[in-house]
Amino acid sequence: MVKERYGAGSQSIGLGLDRERARAHAAQLRQPVFQPRVEGSEHSVDLYVNREGQLVEAVPRLRARVHGGESVVSETVEAPALVEGAAALAHAFGLRGHAVLQAFTTSDGVQWIECNPRYGGASALAFEAGLDSPRLALLEALGRHVAPQLGSYQRGLRLLRYSADRFVSSS
Repeated sequence: MVKERYGAGSQSIGLGLDRERARAHAAQLRQPVFQPRVEGSEHSVDLYVNREGQLVEAVPRLRARVHGGESVVSETVEAPALVEGAAALAHAFGLRGHAVLQAFTTSDGVQWIECNPRYGGASALAFEAGLDSPRLALLEALGRHVAPQLGSYQRGLRLLRYSADRFVSSS
């Protein structure tokens, strides 16, 4: 798989390419990223790490339906292996604040594919499930300590995203 490093990578994605075609596709991109194509269940983990480097909370979610690289149906799940892996990666990368890690779970275990040190398109599900990262960041900006609250998020909460057309008259 070859895609753009930044932005909605699926807009310019090349799938199932041999080595020569992958190189040709990459030549058309600004900052190509090469990733193996993994078959399995796709997950994201929204997390927040405080200023002291402590994992405050990690909310794993199943990306049940993806369109254009964005989750359109996503559900919070109980997934200790994803939480443990996300915590280890956050520590290894020295992350602070909110981040979204993406992985596939397969019969071979968890395969991590991406780290986005920012809010993601479906991070609103993590907020609704109990990881209020924007508020936590404000508290830390005010000099307050944000203590870990691992495992306090709501499981089984589903996000359904949809587009809507709006019409506004200029007169």
